[in-house]
Amino acid sequence: MTYNPSSGICGKAIVTLWPEVIAAEAGPFLLNLNKTACHEVGHSVGQTHHDPPYGDCLVRGPVSTGHVQYGGVHKGYINDLF
Repeated sequence: MTYNPSSGICGKAIVTLWPEVIAAEAGPFLLNLNKTACHEVGHSVGQTHHDPPYGDCLVRGPVSTGHVQYGGVHKGYINDLF
C-alpha cells in the first residue's frame, strides 16, 4: 500500500482475500467475505480496527449479521481524503 496520510493520497493498494481463511472462521461465509472486503479496503485508505458494538465493517473478527458497510465516522474520514 502506498498511502501518504500527510498528503491524503492513496497511490495504490493491493488487497488480497483468502476465502479458505474466511471459510474456516465462524459465521456465514458470504457475509464474512463481504465484511472482510469492506474491512480490508478500509485499511487501504487509512482506517483502523475497532471493537464491538459498532455495526460497520471495521469491527474485528467474524460476524453473524450486518457489518458490510462503513459507519458515519469512517465515511466522513474517507470522503475528506478524496
